[in-house]
Amino acid sequence: MRNPRVTAPRKGRTSARTVLAFLTLTAPLAAPLVAAGGASAVGAPRPTPFERLMESRLTVTYAAAPDARPRTYTIDCGATGTKEATDPACEHLVEIGGPERAVPAGQMCTMIYGGPQTAHVTGLWRGRTVDEEYSRTNGCEVSRWQRMVPVLPAANGANGLNGANTASEAVNSADASAGGTETDTTVRS
Repeated sequence: MRNPRVTAPRKGRTSARTVLAFLTLTAPLAAPLVAAGGASAVGAPRPTPFERLMESRLTVTYAAAPDARPRTYTIDCGATGTKEATDPACEHLVEIGGPERAVPAGQMCTMIYGGPQTAHVTGLWRGRTVDEEYSRTNGCEVSRWQRMVPVLPAANGANGLNGANTASEAVNSADASAGGTETDTTVRS
């Protein structure tokens, strides 16, 4: 007598055993095709989905005063984990978990004015879209700005990293090399 639970596959359906056999036989043939798909036509490797997910490239637009011409620079940390050791700004961003988010609505802050500087940071951090405004209009915003140094220029001109090459140094040196005129500057690409 046959077991009523075990039946032969119906016509038009594929059994699990047939699918497993197909995959076992075709997997070795598909491996070279998948590997070949990992490179572009010119031979440069394509970023993996994980690398695209972890992409970290930020554009900072900084103005020293409301009437000053804004300057823009880029901080490219690549697939986070590849450039932190050589770039103090990237290393700092990893340390603090990425760009500082906005002060929560309703947060009580001291009314201490830190200066007219403003910055707008856009781009991607570990695959997350970043679009943050920074200012020094009150105690919360001053503190938030300070946590972003060396990504943002330090208000007093110091970079906080004992002479390391930072975005703030690049902005400050652009002023000095341009004879005090403000110019657009690109760093770390």
